[in-house]
Amino acid sequence: MYELLDRIGMPIFIQLIIESWNSIFLIIMIFSLIIVKSTDRRSNSNIPLTDELITFFAAIFLYNFFDMLCCASDGNVSTAGRLIKTVSEFGYFAVGAFQTLFFLQFIRV
Repeated sequence: MYELLDRIGMPIFIQLIIESWNSIFLIIMIFSLIIVKSTDRRSNSNIPLTDELITFFAAIFLYNFFDMLCCASDGNVSTAGRLIKTVSEFGYFAVGAFQTLFFLQFIRV
């Protein structure tokens, strides 16, 4: 733990902790929406935009996950560290592009 803290620094370490808590709350919201969606099917009521909210929350979770990987692999000069950094940066920007397109498609409708 101290090696990670020495490598990335205290501000980025605090950012990692905050994003970890954010991810926990996003997982809770995703699973609660999935549970509510399944119980609403049984009672024949329908909450509008449930599928879109689940998709959007999952995209935010992935966006934060890739950002956490980018932050955690920052300064790692090993081959695995550089590979993780490259893949996580690609995933970060790809999911960000998906979020933008999803949001624009949602507004257009």
